[in-house]
Amino acid sequence: MRPCAFFVLVAILGANANLARAQTEIITDRPDLSYATVPQGSLQVETGASWTHLRNDETFDGPETVIRFGLTPSGELRLGLPNYFHSGDHRFGNGFSDILLGWKQQFPASPAGFQLSIGPGVTLPSGSAGRTNKVSVPQFDLAWLRPVDSRWSISGVQVLDYSAANSRHVLEALTVLGVERGLGQRKDAYLEYQRFDSPLGSSEMLEAGVAYRNRPSCQFDVLVGVGYGRGGAEFTLGVGFSFRQDNIWKR
Repeated sequence: MRPCAFFVLVAILGANANLARAQTEIITDRPDLSYATVPQGSLQVETGASWTHLRNDETFDGPETVIRFGLTPSGELRLGLPNYFHSGDHRFGNGFSDILLGWKQQFPASPAGFQLSIGPGVTLPSGSAGRTNKVSVPQFDLAWLRPVDSRWSISGVQVLDYSAANSRHVLEALTVLGVERGLGQRKDAYLEYQRFDSPLGSSEMLEAGVAYRNRPSCQFDVLVGVGYGRGGAEFTLGVGFSFRQDNIWKR
């Protein structure tokens, strides 16, 4: 817990306390993790479900729900609710995952438009047998975006966590590199490469997705991915819905 608290403190002190963003459209962490935080005084809920086909198994999980509270002009509190997993291979167990509690801090953009945020957090042992880590597990996210022009941008995400496996902690890493394009005022599309590394092996995936905003504060999304590697998904399909409520309390 001490490293997580340290990262939160450094981020808050290092960010511009007067950062003010006139964010009129919702920016979500699904289907791909973004650099942006929720505006101060706003509540954002993101949820969805996915189906994954593995070599010898199929899994369904949902609702993949994250609640985000904008507490400062550049920082948010994040609450990841338990997600239910159902697997055809009962050796892995069916049930709910652990709760995630975290913070996301966005830094002021550079003159060239480069955006960066960090997100320390910890999962709490609250899940079902076979799905819980049984201990608190720290994690750390870093997300960035670099605009290319008015429609195109490139982005990346690095996620690190210590997963509890076989009664010991092992370092796991997820690396994501993507290209995004705006499709008019209401739609965005992306294509990204994902690589997951752990002591048990590595897997890779190509994922594509589209997000549609029927209102500035409401978004639907769909994604499809194909992958390979030991323990990796061969095919995954997901759908989601997100909404934001502004000014839920006075600043």
